[in-house]
Amino acid sequence: MQILTPRKYELQLYETIKTLDSKAFIISYEPKSIHGGFWVKAVKKRRIKE
Repeated sequence: MQILTPRKYELQLYETIKTLDSKAFIISYEPKSIHGGFWVKAVKKRRIKE
């Protein structure tokens, strides 16, 4: 399973995963680039506002 989430929700996501499966194997990394999909639209809108 792959989950893409904003940094501000990362710790909350870890806790949810641990609650569901205490032996879950979790890897976290920063995406270097994002191409296509709903996420790109959200990121572009955010950059314009800032």
